[in-house]
Amino acid sequence: MPFVKSFLVTAALLLSAFLGLGLYLQSLEGDLTRLANLAERSWGWNAPQPPLDVLENRTDLPPSVIVIGDSFSAGNDWQSVAQQASGRRFTTFHWHDIGAPTCLAHAVEVLHQRYPGARDVVVQTVERAFMDRFGGAPANPAGCDERLASSVRNEAGPAPTVRARFDLARPMPDPLYALRALAAERAPREQDGRAGDVVFSRLSRADLFSSRHPDVLLTFADDLAKADWTASQLDAAVDRAKSVAARAQVLGLRLTYVVVPDKSTVYAPWLVRAPARQAPRVWPLLEAAGIRSVDLQAAFAAEAGRSADFYLPNNTHVGNRGYLVLGRAVADCLEGASPEGERVADALAQRGSGRPSASCLRTSAT
Repeated sequence: MPFVKSFLVTAALLLSAFLGLGLYLQSLEGDLTRLANLAERSWGWNAPQPPLDVLENRTDLPPSVIVIGDSFSAGNDWQSVAQQASGRRFTTFHWHDIGAPTCLAHAVEVLHQRYPGARDVVVQTVERAFMDRFGGAPANPAGCDERLASSVRNEAGPAPTVRARFDLARPMPDPLYALRALAAERAPREQDGRAGDVVFSRLSRADLFSSRHPDVLLTFADDLAKADWTASQLDAAVDRAKSVAARAQVLGLRLTYVVVPDKSTVYAPWLVRAPARQAPRVWPLLEAAGIRSVDLQAAFAAEAGRSADFYLPNNTHVGNRGYLVLGRAVADCLEGASPEGERVADALAQRGSGRPSASCLRTSAT
C-alpha cells in the first residue's frame, strides 16, 4: 500500500506539473509553432483581427463560381468574403478532393457536368506548391476521383478575432513537446536560424507581428525550394496551367488562377538578411502567357506593411485581414458584382484598409 500511495502521489504531482506547464505554454494553434516545438505564449498572435463572417460551403445548391483550392480555401474564409462582395454563390473543393494534382482538368469537367449553370472556376494554390501542382503531365482520367466530395468547412459562423490562450478544442502540449518548447523559450533569437521545417529570420521592423518576438519571421522551410525552380520547369508548368484553362474555355467556363504569395515572399522587403538566392516569380509568367489570374503581391505586401499579423506570426496562413483582401480581390477580378455586392464590398473594405490593389489579368489568350 505505501508503494501504491507513493506512486499515485508522484503521478499526480507530475500530471499537475505538466498540466501547469501546458497552461503556461498555451494551447497549440499555429502550424509553424507545432513544427518547431514552440510555445504559443511567445509566438502566437495577440492583436485583435477584424471580424469576418464565414458562410456555409453549400455543395447541394447550384453555384455560380466553383473553387478548387488548398489550405487557404479549406475554411471557406475568403470565399465567404467574395460571395458577399460579388453577390454570387461559391462552392469549394480541396485539391485533395480531386485526387492527384494532375487530375485538375478532369475535375473541372466533372464539376461542369455536376453544376452546368456555373460559369467561373477559380483555382487557388499557394505559391510554393505551384510546381508540385502543375509540374506533372495530365493524369489518365481512369485514375482520377469521380465522386469529388468536398472536404471544405461546411458550417457558418464568425471567424475568431482573438486568440484563445486556453482552448479545449485545441490540443495542449504533450510532455515531450512541453519540454522542448520550454527549452526553446530560452534560445537566443539574435541570428537567423532553423528548427526542423521552420526558418527563423530577423526583421528590420518590430511592428509587423503582435507576438512576443515581433522582429522575428517564422516561415516554412519548403518556401526555400522555389529558388531551385528552373526557367524550363516554370515554363512547362505555366503551359500546363494554360492548357487546363483552355480546356475549361471549351466547356464554356472562365478559369481564373489565384496564386497566393508565400509568407516568405510577402515579408521579404523587411528581412535583415536577404536570401542568398532569389526565387523566381510565378505571376509575371502567368501574365506573359495571357492566363487569366490574380496577382496578389502588391496588395499583400501593402497590407502586411501597415497592419500587424496580416500573416499570423505562428502560421503559414493569413489572418482575417488577409482573407478579406484575398476575397475582395477575387470578387473584383470576377466582375459582375451586383449593386448590393458593391455595397457589401465597400463595407468589408472598412474592416481592412480599403479596396484591394491586386492586379487582375482579365483577358486570356486561350
